[in-house]
Amino acid sequence: MNQIHQSAPGFLPAHAEHARLLEARGDLDAAQQRWTQLLGLAPEGSAFRAQAVAQRQRLAQLQSLQTQILRSAEAPDLSILPRHVRILAPAVQKMPADADIAEMRVLNATLETAPGAPLFKEATIQVFITFYDIDPAGQIRPTRAITTPSPVVLGKAFADRKGIALEATYVVPRGLRAQDTPGPGPQTAYYGYTLHAFAGQILQDAAAKPKKLLDLPIYFPAPTP
Repeated sequence: MNQIHQSAPGFLPAHAEHARLLEARGDLDAAQQRWTQLLGLAPEGSAFRAQAVAQRQRLAQLQSLQTQILRSAEAPDLSILPRHVRILAPAVQKMPADADIAEMRVLNATLETAPGAPLFKEATIQVFITFYDIDPAGQIRPTRAITTPSPVVLGKAFADRKGIALEATYVVPRGLRAQDTPGPGPQTAYYGYTLHAFAGQILQDAAAKPKKLLDLPIYFPAPTP
């Protein structure tokens, strides 16, 4: 596409197709910029100009929605997700304890592209994985156990395949529960997990067990210093 733009910068169909591909790989900012370039080239009253105006407006609404998902303290509206990438068959297996580990669980799931999805094969995929605990007072919060770092960045996962396996671990070293809830009586315990899959800048799908955890906002871990 870049070669076409260099050799024939006024060829409007190339700009429209490039914008479509950029959006399909999840790069909304670049897609918006490409439609803006087309708008500057298209003659007044032309079909391409009308298309650029409409697509810029649609992308602006989509960008606003995704920004709200990423920054809001409220849970995202899952009914409007595109689901070009789907989270399939998530399941947690509890593993045997040992001398050093009081509790260990392994979360397995599969990510697949939906049939006919317009997702560009080079879209960067990342999955935010959050395990939750519940304390004796009934408060649910992200765990202090050792877990797989989130987000899991899968890169261009679907460049040469339709599905990819995902695994995450939850490990409670011996003594951690006593630190969380010292003294006699009930201790903090494992509660559940959430998965949020992104392609580029776009939230594609989400899963959780129990499902009511999807009522919580997406948890973005603090960056490692």
